[in-house]
Amino acid sequence: MSRMEFTCELRSPLAEVWQFHNRIESLFLLTPPQKHARLLSPPDAMRTGAVYKIQVLQFGLIPVRIWSEIIQYTPPAGFIDRQVPGHGPFAYWTHEHRFTAITSETTLLTDIVDYQMPFGRAGALVNSLLVQRDIERMFAYRHQITRSILEAP
Repeated sequence: MSRMEFTCELRSPLAEVWQFHNRIESLFLLTPPQKHARLLSPPDAMRTGAVYKIQVLQFGLIPVRIWSEIIQYTPPAGFIDRQVPGHGPFAYWTHEHRFTAITSETTLLTDIVDYQMPFGRAGALVNSLLVQRDIERMFAYRHQITRSILEAP
């Protein structure tokens, strides 16, 4: 099992950070454009039990369908989503979105990802060669875009 944690301090109040992340539409703003993310199911309000069927292009050319389920929803502190088992590229994936007020005008955004590749040692090799770096780039992009949207004058 791999764990990755990414943090970003935002000059934006907790309520605004929450409001932005509490919409499925924000996912598409935060996904790198070369992944061409699109929602395959009707949009549903963010809540525990909501399932979103999404398609992305992995490495810019391989279409991958992912079912993502909200398994914990605790406004405005955050939420946790997981890949529904058997419906995506990972043997296991959870993503915790955590929002913590530092001051009344500053929020700490923390993303914690726990995942496991399928296919044993072969999957571990693919993880070390490709997937881990792809996840790092994706979260660097997400935090850059989040900052540009929420800290805009």
